[in-house]
Amino acid sequence: MAKLNLTYDRFGNGVPYLKFGTGAKTLLFLLGGPGNTLPVGVATTGFTRGMRGFCDEYTVYLVSRKSGLPPHYTTKDMADDYAAIVRNDFSGQVDLIIGFSFGGLILQHFAADHGQLAKSMVIGGAAHKISAEAKRIDYRYALLVNQGKDREAMAERAAAVFPPGVRRKVLARVLWVFGPMLMGPVEGTFRHDVLIEAEAEMSHDAETSLGRIEDPLLVVCGRDDFAFSVADVKEMVGKIRDARLKVYDQGHSTVFLDKHFVHDVQAFAKRG
Repeated sequence: MAKLNLTYDRFGNGVPYLKFGTGAKTLLFLLGGPGNTLPVGVATTGFTRGMRGFCDEYTVYLVSRKSGLPPHYTTKDMADDYAAIVRNDFSGQVDLIIGFSFGGLILQHFAADHGQLAKSMVIGGAAHKISAEAKRIDYRYALLVNQGKDREAMAERAAAVFPPGVRRKVLARVLWVFGPMLMGPVEGTFRHDVLIEAEAEMSHDAETSLGRIEDPLLVVCGRDDFAFSVADVKEMVGKIRDARLKVYDQGHSTVFLDKHFVHDVQAFAKRG
């Protein structure tokens, strides 16, 4: 399998991205969160492995959020940032946008306010409601990072992968040891921004936006997603005029790694 050429840079409004792939079409993948760092080194492997199936047809941009977020910045404000990128850096339209997890929250507003800027849109691993446990984990993680307690913060992420038990304890220990490396460079205003993003997640409200989405959407979710239940995803789909749902036998973090994901997204993007 050929090695991917990875390029790190920033868009005109300061939002960072990781670019790879050789296709003529453009795919923006809106990163999960909270936290606006991009994966580096070994941490990129899982993402690039899941997205390789797009690389011949698309140039893929893994997109984060800008730094120096002001207090009370919302997921709707972040959607406006992405709209500015499409208008200013991609001549007003991209072929495909995938919003995953936290990025999926933002895409709910983007689809309502700026849907004409993308030919196809996909929400992955997200609903309009977030489970109380996921909110607790994410806010605790952000608070620890804000306080400079990076090992404790990364160990907290184990609760997002496994239920209470031996496997969670083992993973928490591994994340404690290797967490700072997996987190990547923490620079500038990141410790401030991660808390602003966690607060945006806590206050996320897309109820009015969902009913204003006019363009077709593909929604994919995991049957065992602890953060966004299938019931809540189905409720969200029911509020959107034209949304198609695919449910995979996956957990939260592995939805886009499912063997059906690339095919389902490509088929949706090629819909007649």
